[in-house]
Amino acid sequence: MKTIEERILSFEIQNPEECFDSKKEAEIYKLFRDNYLCPILQYPVKPFFLDFAFPEINTCIEYDGSQHLKKLEADKKRENYLIKKGWKVIRIINNCVIDGKQGYLVLKNSDSIGYSSDLEEIVWVISRHIKDDLEVKRSVERKEIIRII
Repeated sequence: MKTIEERILSFEIQNPEECFDSKKEAEIYKLFRDNYLCPILQYPVKPFFLDFAFPEINTCIEYDGSQHLKKLEADKKRENYLIKKGWKVIRIINNCVIDGKQGYLVLKNSDSIGYSSDLEEIVWVISRHIKDDLEVKRSVERKEIIRII
């Protein structure tokens, strides 16, 4: 069975926006691609599906639109479950007002790592975190290969 990404790239899905819960999620995916990252969409971690996942570094990005304001408790339980399973959870929370400005708040395992009204800037910051974590993992893997050789 092909992944959503494989189906998009093979043009089986003509309109990739069909794969997302919202236009903002589609925009976030495109911004990740613009930053040379390709998260896995709707990655299963039973009993959940993660919006965007980088399983090789156990990191997921969850986009919380205005509908999430009604289910904060469920989102917190989900986040705690994922953290216990070894995942880093990055949340992009829309419609936050700080100092009178509406924008996006970014949390990593419940700690604030950024705020901006510019979604492109937010995804760039998250992309830096992801790339740094990927480089650390690859560096450790290279050292392990050298040790074995």
